[in-house]
Amino acid sequence: MKSAYLVTESHLDTEVLKHLLPKDVVQNTEFVAAKGQYSARSLAGTILSERMRPVALVLNAETEDADLIQTRRTTISSLLRLASAGVPYEVFLAVPTVAAILHLDSVRMESFDSERLNSLSAEQIQSLQQHSLIQQITQFIAATVSQAA
Repeated sequence: MKSAYLVTESHLDTEVLKHLLPKDVVQNTEFVAAKGQYSARSLAGTILSERMRPVALVLNAETEDADLIQTRRTTISSLLRLASAGVPYEVFLAVPTVAAILHLDSVRMESFDSERLNSLSAEQIQSLQQHSLIQQITQFIAATVSQAA
């Protein structure tokens, strides 16, 4: 059984994270792609309240404004707290998007596919795994896995 859920707002975000997160994290995590930010937030709340499993909610910040990002994170966390009943969760906002980890702009993202993800070398993946978002998600999921063991 998977130890945690990782909810994103798109299939592309899920695919990027599956390629960049360490293998042990991927193996212990159920990845769920929603259809947009509001759908992802709702789905994360449902998983917390009904399945009682830890949730990492990864959303695109769609801004680089630190104050706005903090306000969004606080608001979303407050909403999830109501559904969590003590189950661990964390809100991660990718600045400005998950795809930005790959240093791609929005025009190039439209033509991005999983074939390009599969073509990343081990060195490229290892370098991208040093991104703070990937590190934070890894730490959260690793902590929930060790608590479940």
